[in-house]
Amino acid sequence: MNIGVFLCADLERAQYIYKYVDLLERLQCSYDIVYWNRNLSDFTIDCKAKLIPYDEKIDSYQPLLYKTGAYLRFRRFVKKVIKENSYDKIILLTTPMAVSVFDVCFRQYKGKYLFDFRDLTKEYFMPYRKLVQRLVCKSGLFVTSSPGYLSYFDEDKIPNYVLCHNTLGIIRDKKKLELKKEFPIRIAYWGAVRQVEYNKKICDLFGNDERFVFTYHGDGAFAELQNYCTGRGITNINFTGRYSLEEIEMFARDADILFNAYETDFVTMPSLAVKVYDSLEYQLPMVVSRKSFMEKYLKKCSHVFSFRLEEGILDKLWEWYRSLEQFKTEQSFEKLKQKIQKDDIEFEKKVKAFVEI
Repeated sequence: MNIGVFLCADLERAQYIYKYVDLLERLQCSYDIVYWNRNLSDFTIDCKAKLIPYDEKIDSYQPLLYKTGAYLRFRRFVKKVIKENSYDKIILLTTPMAVSVFDVCFRQYKGKYLFDFRDLTKEYFMPYRKLVQRLVCKSGLFVTSSPGYLSYFDEDKIPNYVLCHNTLGIIRDKKKLELKKEFPIRIAYWGAVRQVEYNKKICDLFGNDERFVFTYHGDGAFAELQNYCTGRGITNINFTGRYSLEEIEMFARDADILFNAYETDFVTMPSLAVKVYDSLEYQLPMVVSRKSFMEKYLKKCSHVFSFRLEEGILDKLWEWYRSLEQFKTEQSFEKLKQKIQKDDIEFEKKVKAFVEI
């Protein structure tokens, strides 16, 4: 079986690819990984696949209007690769990738492509949403990183579905739970720094509260937020900028709570962020947004605090963290871990069936 794996992003930022790499190699498949090398990086992964990069520099934070030409050139490149290699099945990672080659899916690979859906993009635009729905319905297997996304589609028309958690594979305990009882409590956020106005409110809320030290790790709008804090004389909020994935272990070691709360907009509301799994692996109690799908999904987890911008929320956060008990919190992590591992077994079963049939 000859498989093509397609990615509309930098290889180094797509940790969700590793589950597929591991499974395809255990199944002894011949496969290629075709990806958009947006940062012109030399980064590669250790695998048996043939890596086929499309090298064109692009600023991923720019509006789509300014990236249209680059997307069209990438689309031509991918179609050329598919034509030259005549893959038996194709795996399309993320919606922009699937949309880029929708005609190839419908014409050549109906029922023979796996559509891995990771987040909402332009689904609020009805023609785009209908196209994505059609891609879902004609896929051989629809994979999604959050059950929260299913409500955006006609579930009765999804032919084959499975959940794929945003983990690299087997969840390992990379750090033991350490509940700190003295202050300041160290809160860490890592990932792209977006939602600037919301995060300014976060900075105002935590700013100069001596009970907390808050650190943002990540690129994006961090410089604007840093200047905002400097201008207001806020000294307990820090910014470190762009980081490599290997640095997350260090961030986790220096944190007591992982901040995973966002303004609950169209994109963030239904998601299960990667930090859900980071919290589990590094045994870090976690903050999520109230009324988000993450809150609903994790409602039985005592290591999770529901957060929203309101008066007195930091007092509640402080009291919640101080009330955590070692054994009960460890149990909370373990129950979530077992739930995810059960889902991962089903994911492997369904991908294996897709590849081999």
